[in-house]
Amino acid sequence: MISAAGWDIPNYQGNTSWMLPIPATFVVGQDERVKARFVDPDYRKRMAVENMVAALRRPHGASSEPPMRPPGPVTPHR
Repeated sequence: MISAAGWDIPNYQGNTSWMLPIPATFVVGQDERVKARFVDPDYRKRMAVENMVAALRRPHGASSEPPMRPPGPVTPHR
């Protein structure tokens, strides 16, 4: 379907994996800690501006996020 639409993903990405990135938004505080994050495989879904602003207004050192886990194997979203 992607090729039929005229998009050449392998040429654009420079490899033949046909893997597409998952968009993400991170709000990082001045202390270099993640204050908020939003990740969704559906590129049409984005973090609400209100949530970004709320994260920026949180007191220094405050976070609504649980501690980040080390990266592990990626499971395809189905």
